[in-house]
Amino acid sequence: MAGCYKFHKPKMFFNSIFTFATHAQAFKFFVCRLSVAKRCGVYFNLSSVAHMGVATLAIFTFTSMGIQASLFLQIAHGLVSSALFIMVTILYEHHHTRLVKYYRGVAIAMPLYATLFLIFTLANIGVPLSANFIGEFLSILAAFGISSTVGVLACLGMVLSACYALFLMGRICYGQISPYLKNVRDISETEFNALCILA
Repeated sequence: MAGCYKFHKPKMFFNSIFTFATHAQAFKFFVCRLSVAKRCGVYFNLSSVAHMGVATLAIFTFTSMGIQASLFLQIAHGLVSSALFIMVTILYEHHHTRLVKYYRGVAIAMPLYATLFLIFTLANIGVPLSANFIGEFLSILAAFGISSTVGVLACLGMVLSACYALFLMGRICYGQISPYLKNVRDISETEFNALCILA
């Protein structure tokens, strides 16, 4: 259906996609606010939605740079988000809860875990030299070429998403160790090897 509109009614299709993209980027602000509500996994679920919003926006710029950026971002995000979901699962397997309020000071008891969590969090928010940065930067560049309004919304959403990601990282890994954490052990060799493949 989208292909039909693209080739037969490009103006109507562009207008509807412009409206959709604007609403999607506005929704990202709600996503970022909700992400630190209670559970660790909520952030990564909604972060995936936010990243795919940028990838979709890049596709519908109808430029070669936008399509290439979208493909690059989808591949990079697939690797990074997989690693983050594995890390949340490791925490759950060790402590049997996903609630953020029970975690603090994980870096003291699980330094290797915290190091990998920091690396993947930075990759997820798209710091320079990461694969996500290339995809996000080119996606936003393509969006600005079509509409500065949507480009600005995409930028603000990504900055807000990064702020919440770093907040979550600090809340879980740093500070005094939580009294709720019992029998704490660092990640196993098998878990480490699985994460290194995605690094």
